[in-house]
Amino acid sequence: MKILIGIILALAVHASAYAQNVKNPSTLLFTASVDHSSLSSYEVDIKRASDSTVVSFFDIGKPTPNTDGVVTYNIQPRIMSLSFGTYFVVVRAVAGALKSADSNVSNNLDRVPGPPSSTKVQ
Repeated sequence: MKILIGIILALAVHASAYAQNVKNPSTLLFTASVDHSSLSSYEVDIKRASDSTVVSFFDIGKPTPNTDGVVTYNIQPRIMSLSFGTYFVVVRAVAGALKSADSNVSNNLDRVPGPPSSTKVQ
């Protein structure tokens, strides 16, 4: 019984490490659509975590995926324009007037105040 409780506790700690929010993230990563070559663009929604309200919507064009099929996009300017709070991201593939369903939701992100800099005493 003690071994089972230890395994459950280890799994819970391991899962919580992955569930931690990212503070002021700079990069959005997602796996490209299987139809990437036929797409015109990808759309991104940033949604408030508390009620899933879209607070920012933008088209990122059609970035080229890396050799593993992962698209990387600099999302930092969009994040830094948000009010402080907790959010998540979804992505859609677009082909002309047709749009895919939303991707799975990202992990949560926190928009927090940036730290002070150039601190010194004289």
